[in-house]
Amino acid sequence: SGSKAAYQWYRGTTAISGATSATYVPTADDVGSVLKVAATGTGSYSGSVTATTANAVVKGLAAPTASIKSKTATAVQIDIGAVANGKTYIVEYSTSPDFANASTKSYASSGAKWITGLTKNATYYFRVKATATGYADSNYSETLCNVESSSAVLDEGPLFVEFEDTNSTNAVLDARDAVFAQISSGLNDEENMFETVELDLDWYSLDD
Repeated sequence: SGSKAAYQWYRGTTAISGATSATYVPTADDVGSVLKVAATGTGSYSGSVTATTANAVVKGLAAPTASIKSKTATAVQIDIGAVANGKTYIVEYSTSPDFANASTKSYASSGAKWITGLTKNATYYFRVKATATGYADSNYSETLCNVESSSAVLDEGPLFVEFEDTNSTNAVLDARDAVFAQISSGLNDEENMFETVELDLDWYSLDD
């Protein structure tokens, strides 16, 4: 009964004013210093113990921003925002949203970077962190995904295209272009349009 421990945190060998709780959050003043805490028992507790951090406190880096700039069927281009004092940017990517069995690629600068060799038609998740010697690694950026959360869906049914001069080759080409224009306006991924869309065209002559 009445037993408790009193705490005092130290920056090196100097007691930190007001740091007398069981926990302590390092500040900019602590960078480069080793921290330690002394716990002294009272009541039925007796004696004191001291714990010291294994390494000096290092400054942390801010988390980088990241966005998907472009993509193909097997690659994604990620635009990485620069971080003050950041030297290396690590992109982690996986087909699992929890980044199980993730792969990584490292880059010596920020900017647009291509992640290649992805599996076609697979959903991938991406995140980026910054690192530098003498600094703690940054937190990861927000998670990115190469697949849109929602996709446009074309209504089933015929597409009617009006064109002039049914006797010319240009008329057939104009009709083809018009049909694909209608299809591409409803697709998010125009790049893969010709791989994923099949056309069954029937031609009709309509009276005015």
